[in-house]
Amino acid sequence: MGGQPEFRDYDPLPLISALNLVLQQHPANTGVRVGKNRYFFPASDMEKIELGLGVEAWKGFFTSCRPTYKQLMVNVNVCMTAFYTPGNLADAIMAFGRSSKGGMPQKFAQGIKVTTTHLGYKMRKPLKRITSQPANKTFFEHDTHGKVSVEQYFKLRMFWLFTPISLFDLRPRRIPYYAQTPW
Repeated sequence: MGGQPEFRDYDPLPLISALNLVLQQHPANTGVRVGKNRYFFPASDMEKIELGLGVEAWKGFFTSCRPTYKQLMVNVNVCMTAFYTPGNLADAIMAFGRSSKGGMPQKFAQGIKVTTTHLGYKMRKPLKRITSQPANKTFFEHDTHGKVSVEQYFKLRMFWLFTPISLFDLRPRRIPYYAQTPW
């Protein structure tokens, strides 16, 4: 292009976008993307910094293709972000409650994605909220059993694990989908 008049109306952005996709192909298949073009690799030997209360910082990198005068450049920068420590969410919430001196677990867990295994298979869902009522005081209409508490429903479907309980709301839309947790 080099400033030549015939390339005045040429839009290089689709080419730059395609090059960005090529740059991101390998990190997208092997790492975790956070935000735009930032990649982190959980299985690697990269240093993880413990931040406390179930949160750790991971090092990663940022890549992008940028136009410069008469050439294209690849921009690679180091970056960091915070991740929740992998593990049982109920245990993390209880540890948070013990250590935070009055902190709100709703804010601690807001927006994370959880993997449920209580049905015998893995299902990944976003956590909408932690309920303030225990399972024996939260009711819903069941097709076969009528009005039933979440505690009764879990007893009917499988063994009941905990007695004092709050619930994780994992609903896809407006239909509540509860999972149990000790509280």
